[in-house]
Amino acid sequence: MAAIGVVRLRVSGCGQNLDLEFESSTKVGAVLDAVAERAGGGLTRRHVKLLFRGKQLGEGGTDTMSLESAGVRDRTKLMAMHTKEYHAEKSVIAALDEFTRQVDGIADPTSVAGQEYLTQIICKLDGVDAQGSDFLRARRKALVKRIEALSEGR
Repeated sequence: MAAIGVVRLRVSGCGQNLDLEFESSTKVGAVLDAVAERAGGGLTRRHVKLLFRGKQLGEGGTDTMSLESAGVRDRTKLMAMHTKEYHAEKSVIAALDEFTRQVDGIADPTSVAGQEYLTQIICKLDGVDAQGSDFLRARRKALVKRIEALSEGR
């Protein structure tokens, strides 16, 4: 069994240049999660893929492999790319992000004007098509619940 060490990764792509550190025993899936989180915009592992030596990490069950067993060493460069799911859902993700910013921008959600604005946002959210995606549906539902909680003064 090899000694556990630190693996420093440079991940480029998706409009990002990230420097990340992991233990060599870290699973590829955890790296995918970290890259998606650092990329921002509400992305998840399903929206980002990592390429290493021309092959996709995390594909075909390799997301449970450790970095060491996948052949990833210290100071390795990885390429991040958006998946086809991201491209299919990016317009809806952007719309949900905009609605979230609008909700965050309401100074007093308990005022009459704040309540009216929240109601307008909920009506607009009804028009957002989740395109059959459970991820988008869950994200929209979470925003609706948040707005409802604000409306009730919680």
